[in-house]
Amino acid sequence: MVKEAEKYKLEDREKKKKMEAKLALKDYASNMVDTVSNILNLNEADKTQIVDAVETVVMSWLDENENKLAECENYENEMRKLENLCNSMWPKMN
Repeated sequence: MVKEAEKYKLEDREKKKKMEAKLALKDYASNMVDTVSNILNLNEADKTQIVDAVETVVMSWLDENENKLAECENYENEMRKLENLCNSMWPKMN
């Protein structure tokens, strides 16, 4: 029973890590959309471009993977893509 409990403990830890990575990605995407929407000196075309890019890069990927829990590194890779995208567009937001 101890071996079995240890096995489930490791599985639970891995699932928790995946869920945390998934939530971090969702939160970052949501925060970026909110941030862009609230920048007053950014024109509507640029806002739309950035929001569409975030939704295309992340939200569609999350929707595709909603019913299956992707590996933690997949979520981290998507986070890096989104960060790179947002960082490349950040000069427009200032």
